Amino acid sequence: FHEEGEAGGDEDGGDSAAKRKEYKGVLFALLRHPIDRAVSLFYHKQSVKDSIHYDPSLEIYSLTDWINSPSYITDYMVRTLVGKIGSWQVHTMEPPNDNQPFRPPIPLTHADLDAAKEILRRKCVIGLLEEKGESMKRFEKFFGWNADVHRTSLFLLENEETANAAQAARWKDVKDEECGDRLLHWNWANKNKHPTLDEEASSVAYHLLESKNRYDIEVCCHFCVFLHC
Repeated sequence: FHEEGEAGGDEDGGDSAAKRKEYKGVLFALLRHPIDRAVSLFYHKQSVKDSIHYDPSLEIYSLTDWINSPSYITDYMVRTLVGKIGSWQVHTMEPPNDNQPFRPPIPLTHADLDAAKEILRRKCVIGLLEEKGESMKRFEKFFGWNADVHRTSLFLLENEETANAAQAARWKDVKDEECGDRLLHWNWANKNKHPTLDEEASSVAYHLLESKNRYDIEVCCHFCVFLHC
C-alpha cells in the first residue's frame, strides 16, 4: 500500500503527483503436512455443524469416499498460490452451469511447483504447525511483536497509555514459556479432535492422499528441511 506525501509541482498537475512511500507487506503462515491437513479438514467439514465449512452431505461419506469424489481439491496450497484453484470447476470461458459435466482441473506443472516455493520464500515467514512454540518465537523475533520499538502503530491509536494497555492485554496469557506452551498446545483454540489414519486401516486413504497432494507435500518438506538445516 502507499502513503501520500505533500503535493508539489505546477498547478496543472504535470509534476504534482503526490509523493508516495511504498510499504511492502510480509505474510506469516504455519504449514501443516498436507495429509494431516486433509484428514483434519474432512472431519471438520463432516461434523462441526457451526462451522462455515460444514457440509452435511459428507455425513454419509468415508474419508476415502471424499478423497475420490470430484469435490476433493488436489494440491490445494500450490493451486491457491499459483491461481489455479478456480479452474477446478470449468476450463471454458462460459459461466458455470449445473448441466455441465464435471471437468477435471487444469494439471499443475513443475513450473507451478517452483513458483509456489518462490512465492512463499519471498513473501512469507514460515513456521510449522507441529512446532508452534518455536514458530511463534520465530514470528515474534521477525516482526518484533514483543519489542517496545515496534509499538509505534499502537501509539497511533490513542496515546502511550493506550499502547501499553493494548500490549499488556495482548500478552496477558503469555507471561513465560510455560504459559505460552500451555496456550499453544494444551488450549489451542482450533484443536480438532478426530480419528487418525492409523485408527482407520489407513493404508488406502494415506496413499490416495499422498498421490493427490504430491506438490503440496514437496513444498512442505522443502520448508521443513530449510527450517531445520
